Amino acid sequence: GGGTPSAGGASANVDDSASQLTSVTPSHSSLARGRKELMLPRALPTNDTAKDIMLVQTLSKWNIPHAPLDCCPFHSAVKELQKRLANLKEVFCFPTFQPEGNAQCQTCGALTQIEVDPDRSELDDEDGHYCSVCHGEDVHKLPDPEPSTEPSAPESAVIGL
Repeated sequence: GGGTPSAGGASANVDDSASQLTSVTPSHSSLARGRKELMLPRALPTNDTAKDIMLVQTLSKWNIPHAPLDCCPFHSAVKELQKRLANLKEVFCFPTFQPEGNAQCQTCGALTQIEVDPDRSELDDEDGHYCSVCHGEDVHKLPDPEPSTEPSAPESAVIGL
């Protein structure tokens, strides 16, 4: 079935990363600036509305202080998100990071992980799979990756901050 995605979908890739993370190379290196390729070339890009929905879903799972001067709890959460993003941007690089999922919504581009019979390339309506972001019913299994186009991610990686 479709549930709320985990925090950014990265939880399975963030349990064993001491060897995967480096604190020497800045994440905004000149090599990364010129790249415009999708991280998963076999998948559609995720649209901005879906990204916003997933961020709000993540923020709704945080219990953070709400300052009396903040206009609303939502914007208190957005301020906290900005702090966390600034921290992640400066702390380390994660060269093996990649999006996770074996299926994708064809409407919004959100990735998801589902159980699929390996002999089938698409999901049937009777499978009951729908997008947990836009609630669309056009979720398809992603094609298998080309061995040279996508690095294999470690089974798990830990973000040791």
